[in-house]
Formats: sequence, structure tokens, C-alpha cells
Amino acid sequence: MKPAVAVVICLFGLFLFVPDYGVQLASSLLGIVIITGLVSSRYTARGLKVVRRDRVIRVYKNQHIHIELNVENHSIFSQEYLYISDEYGPLFGGEGSKKMIALKPGERTRVCYELDARERGGFTVGPLTVRGSDVFGFFPWVAVVKETTEVIVYPALHPVELLIEEGLAAGNLLISDPLYEDLTRYRSIRDYMPGDELRRIHWKVSARMGCLQTKEFLPTYYYGVFIVLNLSCAAYSIRMRSTRMERAIETAAALVMFSLERGQNVGLVSNGIDSATGSCLSCPIREGHGHSVTLLEGLARVGPIDHDWEGLVKEGIDLPFGTRIFYVGPPMEEALLSLFISRWGKERQVDFFHIQTEAAGTGTGVSASALAAGRYRCFTVRDYGEEMIDV
Repeated sequence: MKPAVAVVICLFGLFLFVPDYGVQLASSLLGIVIITGLVSSRYTARGLKVVRRDRVIRVYKNQHIHIELNVENHSIFSQEYLYISDEYGPLFGGEGSKKMIALKPGERTRVCYELDARERGGFTVGPLTVRGSDVFGFFPWVAVVKETTEVIVYPALHPVELLIEEGLAAGNLLISDPLYEDLTRYRSIRDYMPGDELRRIHWKVSARMGCLQTKEFLPTYYYGVFIVLNLSCAAYSIRMRSTRMERAIETAAALVMFSLERGQNVGLVSNGIDSATGSCLSCPIREGHGHSVTLLEGLARVGPIDHDWEGLVKEGIDLPFGTRIFYVGPPMEEALLSLFISRWGKERQVDFFHIQTEAAGTGTGVSASALAAGRYRCFTVRDYGEEMIDV
């Protein structure tokens, strides 16, 4: 801008002190052009407004992220060439994040593009850089719009079908009140009674017996669920370590959603580090949709730790009576397993969801005597695919 001001002063001097009509006309016209360019360049940049549709976007891993921007020209000058460039960090895609647009005075346009959520975690889209010029193209300008969009990518979510087929895997207590019937725990067949829901009619048995038969289920009182997620690098073999740790996080997310969809309270603890707090991930047992968002955001941000078992056996967490424990991670060595059982499994039911590993010296996870007594169940988590649990 300073050289342009100097040029304007020189032209003004020529207009005043050179007694030639041609020079005066040329200097005045050139001065008007320069002053108009300066004014339009400055006020067009100030009059440009960019609004992001979403401040926070939450998606699951492998889904698309839709970014939408509204660009408005509040100045009195037309902009024929505006180049916008949006930053999206380590996310993938972004075709359309760099675009050339034109805006008339008071006009607004919408800019949309897609990103791919290939990695779990928290990301930032923005800031937006806008490049333009005055009406004559003499004075280019650059404006940076600092408004950003926070993108939270949850772990990929898969159904846990095995638990549904074999009954409710969370803690429960059998009661006699039919108001609390558990639709995942089949009991018997009885004759149809007026008022029974059509979805509870067992059509195959009804066809075989020649009269309508209704399914009955065991009434239960729901206890809470507490998920213990092992993200210690030392527990995983080097081969496929990152893939299997990600699978463990996906398993924990699937168990969270499975339990919450059935009306149960859920909590979670992990020895992994929450990048937002810099400490071990820990969420108390609560209920509701808002709590599920908190749990999934924690699982989106959690990362591995080199060697720390504290999150698996630490004291100071009081669990309600009857809480069931879900352990997610590689099989534990015998000493750690004994410590874990003494801390979490005393007078509680524990289900082990074992991530595969080739690490030397790892144990089988649960002793044969405990399995024989039917107190603990073990499931093997597959490395790939929608089917998470190995039958």
C-alpha cells in the first residue's frame, strides 16, 4: 500500500505543477484508478464473511465428512476472482476445498466438499484462506478466516451378534415382575392372550400347533456394565500391534453401544491415555445418550501407553453391586490375571474379550477351573470384518 500512496502523491504533484492538459488528464485518471483500487481492495477484504455450517462434526471411522461453508460479499465491490483454500490437516479427500468463485455485491454462495474419516481421533478443519484483488487487479490481498470446525471420529462401530444370540451379557438379576421382561432371554411358549403384541407371536410354533402361541421372556433387573480396556503396548505383539489395538478400541465401542441400547448404565476405564486430558481414560457408570457421546469421544481420543497396568487393577473406583465387568485386550499372564480377578472379579461376573496376539509368555486368560465353574466367559475377537466375535 505504501508504494501506491507514494505514486498517488506524485501524480497529484504532476496535476498541480505541470501546466500541460494532457499530463494533468493522464495523472488525474491514473490517480482515480489507483485510489479506487486501494479502496476496493481494502473494503472487499473487510466485507467478506465466511460462516461454517457446523462447529462440531461427529462421525464414525470410515464414514464421509461433509464440510459446508457460506461465503458472503458484504462490500459494494464485485469480486470476479476469489480463490479459497480450506485446511483439513491429516484427513483424506478434500476435493473442492480449493476453489475459485465470483461474488457480486451482496451475493452469497455455498462451498461444499467431502472428507474421508479413515483414522480415529480428533481433528480440526480450517482456517480458511481467501485470496482476492481489487477491481482492476492491481492490489492483491489475502484474508485468513480463523473460524474452524472440530471433527471427532469415533471408532468404527460393529454389532456384537454373539451376545444377542446367547442372551444378555450384562449384569442382571432374575425377578418375578413381568414389567421387566428381558427380550434377549427366552423362557417359554404359552397360549396367545388378547392384548399380546403381534411381534411376540411365535409363528412357526403357532403353525405347527394350529393355534397362536406367544413367546415369554425372563424378567430381569438390569445392573450396570464396566468396561476395562487394555491399551498397554507391552501386552500386544509387535506384529499387527496398531491394527489389533484399534480393534480393541472398536470392541469397547461396540460393547458400549450394545449395553446402552438395552437400557443399561455403562462405565469405562483404560490404561490408555486420553489426549484431551493427558491422563488415563476413565468414565464413571452412567446412563443416557449424552453419556454414550462422552464414552465414544473418549474412545476416539484414547491412545496406547508403553507399559502400564495401573488402569487394569488400580483401586479407588467404587462400582455398584452386581456390576458386570467386560475386559477387552490380549490374554493376561497368570500373575496379572490373578491380580485382575482379585480387583475386578471378586463376587462379580467377568467376560473376557481377547484380542489375538503372538506375544511370548502370554497366558490363556482365564483358568480352566474358572471356566468349568461357568463364572467367566471368554470370546476371541477377530482381527478383521464385521463379525467381531469368534464363535
